[in-house]
Parts: sequence; structure tokens; C-alpha cells
Amino acid sequence: MGMPRTLQEIIESQDELADWFERHGPSPENSIPVSEYFLGLLGDVQHSGADKICGTVELARDAGATWQQVGEVLGLPAEAAREQFGEFAASASAASAPAEPPAVGAQ
Repeated sequence: MGMPRTLQEIIESQDELADWFERHGPSPENSIPVSEYFLGLLGDVQHSGADKICGTVELARDAGATWQQVGEVLGLPAEAAREQFGEFAASASAASAPAEPPAVGAQ
């Protein structure tokens, strides 16, 4: 099956598309814990700026990632990761207004 491009093609292919999504949907074999997803995302954004890093650290921590895991992704000891991002993650979780992100690479 080629990828349907028009609404009519989608409607005509609905059974075939539904079968494809059922075969390729979430399953125990292709699912990962949410914290692992955010740790992977953290690795992707670590060179993108403090705001993205801090937000992703917050998401990873909220999903259950440890400071050890966060530090490993960022190339920092767990204590350095907690010191650098802990205040931001705690204040962002506690309040709807985000805290000022720390300088990237500051320890």
C-alpha cells in the first residue's frame, strides 16, 4: 500500500490503515518507560539552550528519572546535576510560573 494522500484515498484505505496501525501500535516490545523517553529527549536537547534543558530535566524528573540518570545523560555527576537543575525543577513543579533557568554548563 502506498501512503494515501487525499481524503478519499484515506477513506478507501481505512481498513488497511487500521490494520497497519494495530500491527505497529504500542506494545510491550516497543514501549519504554516515560522517564526513559524524557532522558533520551534530554540527550537530544542538551545543546539547545538552558530553557529546553531545564524543561526536559523537569519532565524527566516528574516522570521518575533519578538525578544519577539525568547526570549521566548530561555528562555530570548526580550531585552536580541536582545542584545545577534542582532548584529550577523544584520551583517549576511547585509553581506555574517557571523559574529563571541556570546558565548552561555552570556548576
